Formats: sequence, C-alpha cells, structure tokens
Amino acid sequence: MVYRSGGSLRPHTHHDSAWSGVYYVEAGDPSTSVSDAGYLQLLDPRPAAIARQATSGPWRVQPVPGRMVAFPGWLPHSVQATAGGDSLRICIAWNVAYDKTWSPAS
Repeated sequence: MVYRSGGSLRPHTHHDSAWSGVYYVEAGDPSTSVSDAGYLQLLDPRPAAIARQATSGPWRVQPVPGRMVAFPGWLPHSVQATAGGDSLRICIAWNVAYDKTWSPAS
C-alpha cells in the first residue's frame, strides 16, 4: 500500500483471516509528521469497555522502516492520516487464513 499526504484507513477487521499484519518499507519524512500521523491503531474490540471508558484507548504503533506488526485478524484496526508533504509511506499488508479444504494424508 502506498499512502500519500492525508492517506488513511477507517476502522476495519479481516474477519476471514487468522492473522493480519503490516511490514513498513518506507515511513515518510519524520520532519513533516505530527504526533501520531500514519500510526497503526489497534482498537479494543469490546464495545462495553469503550462505552464505559474502561479502556485506555487505541494502542498506537509508529510506522518505522523495517518494522513488522502482526495481530489477530478479528482485531479492529485503522491507520491515522499521513502528514502533509511529498514523502510516501509504503507498507506491505498481509493476511494469513486457514485452508479448510486441506487434510493430512492418511
């Protein structure tokens, strides 16, 4: 995925994947970044915890070239908007699913 200035991703899950993740190739120019621009946000999946403010909020992961982050596919996550400027944030997003048709040889 290539994120340009203002690029973001709304909260979502990968419900059909056992694991999801991202590998950061390029994080953009840090001199143009604001505090949490481009961060991956892992969200608390418990609606009641959010409604009752029993959670400390999203866990934020800073995009750093060479960093890989893996998390369960059912975990809601989003990406904060990329800061302005001409630099790009490039990452490889991936998912791992089980092949339910496979069976071991007898």
